[in-house]
Amino acid sequence: MQRKSFNKCVSCNGTELLSMAFSNDSKLLAVGYEEHITTTLGIYDVYNDFNCLKTIVYKDGGNGISSLSFSPDGRYLAASIEDNVTILSTTDWSCVYTTTPEFDYIYQTLFSPCGKYLAVCGCNGLLDLYTVDHWEHVRTTNISHEDGESIKCMSFDKHRNQLLYGTSNGIMYVVDMNTENLKIIKGFVCGYPFISLTHSPDYRLVAGEVGEPSADSDRKVLVFSTDTYKIVADLFANNTDEFHMMCLRHSSFITSFSPDGKYLTNGSNSSNMVTWSVDNWRGYADTIPPHYTMIDYAFPFAYSPDGKYFINGGCKELVVWNLFKWSDKNNIYFGSNIRCIVFYMISLFYKGYFNELHIEMMLEIIE
Repeated sequence: MQRKSFNKCVSCNGTELLSMAFSNDSKLLAVGYEEHITTTLGIYDVYNDFNCLKTIVYKDGGNGISSLSFSPDGRYLAASIEDNVTILSTTDWSCVYTTTPEFDYIYQTLFSPCGKYLAVCGCNGLLDLYTVDHWEHVRTTNISHEDGESIKCMSFDKHRNQLLYGTSNGIMYVVDMNTENLKIIKGFVCGYPFISLTHSPDYRLVAGEVGEPSADSDRKVLVFSTDTYKIVADLFANNTDEFHMMCLRHSSFITSFSPDGKYLTNGSNSSNMVTWSVDNWRGYADTIPPHYTMIDYAFPFAYSPDGKYFINGGCKELVVWNLFKWSDKNNIYFGSNIRCIVFYMISLFYKGYFNELHIEMMLEIIE
């Protein structure tokens, strides 16, 4: 089970946070949020106590920033604002390129792991591909095969040089990036509209959140093996109705593996997140303590690539958590929470609930 320790809350100049992304070196955090008809992009210095380095306001971005992506080398940040894609230089945060794809709405903007391409997907079943060196529009490919079908999410497979994308009609396609016309080499029907896709750090697994966008419909997370693309885990399917209603009805559109690949997390628009252990797919409902933050939902969220931080957002705040090592045998928090546990145990000892042996065992666990 993954353990987190509360670090701090960071105030934001917006009511609703919609997207966030870390740079690959974990030094920068980009956050997109909105306030009525104003959309704001905030850039935070992670290693300098999450101080805000830059704030950029887009007055015409009524629906906020739907997606953020740093280039692998950290030189660029791509932000999708309604039907526009804006590329910023991370040197001085100036705009180096802006384009308007033929989409009614952009769902995701994503740099390829090799750093050569920027992929953009959205409504109308279209996928745009741009070269990063000159921001040349390479091609617009209609790789959706049914009217009204949208490409909702994407994820690159670095090891196989493939692009996976999920559609609103419940089909996951595997595209060969080595072919000029983005040849589809595989397609899988899961029966549920795709909402998000993410690869594990070793690219052996790909997880997708599926279900209708309506909060009244069932939502779950499917995990596929990238060798066979067979489902290896159908999460939530065997849970109780109470757990099912608590977690599924408030799904966040975001699913992400931890940087070490040991955990898979799904957020929510309530105060709950769910984290599964990849070893046995056992899930834990991870509730955000209300006294830590003003927010009442855990969306969006992101792991820092260096594995030090977990960030979740909500109403007017970013919540920063430290990630610590975990003792599976003893179920103990490591880090700043350990002092609280010791003092709590000592207080119970003086009240007669524990004896000297319990305290000695606790100190051995800590050491």
